Amino acid sequence: MEPFRIRRRDVWRVGWSSRLRSFGVLVPLALGLATVAGGCWWYWDAHGFARRAVVTEAVVERVEPPYRLDREDGPPTYVSYGTVRYEAAGRKVVARVKLSACRRVPCGGAAAPGDRLTVAYDPDSVRRAARTPPGGPSSAPHPGMLLLVGVGLLFIAAAAYTLFSPP
Repeated sequence: MEPFRIRRRDVWRVGWSSRLRSFGVLVPLALGLATVAGGCWWYWDAHGFARRAVVTEAVVERVEPPYRLDREDGPPTYVSYGTVRYEAAGRKVVARVKLSACRRVPCGGAAAPGDRLTVAYDPDSVRRAARTPPGGPSSAPHPGMLLLVGVGLLFIAAAAYTLFSPP
């Protein structure tokens, strides 16, 4: 009598349910889908803001002192925020916007109370404002957004490889 042997091709036929329940597929797949969805939502939100944004002139009311963001892999970043006042839809609006971000040393002279800045605001939510670069609000993808989608696609590829590779 011949001993019972399990052939490699028979293991592949165990079924999809056991492979889908395995830890090695579901976790990377869930992480990949979540990060791709987060990156797409980030782009959708930024693109929608840039498309709807209304550019106006604002007056700086108050400048907060810059605070330090320490990083383990490089020099610190100093970020400065300020309160600006502008007119939107016929009413006065006060919003907090980022005035500057500098590496290594605190930014000096980014803005002072009474200075005029160009800001873009969302007409659907007039308190959502951002300082406008010289060319106007941009809808180009942020590098962090592209990195988030890329990492998500790597997770999905790892899950697909685990799912479809023969054991």
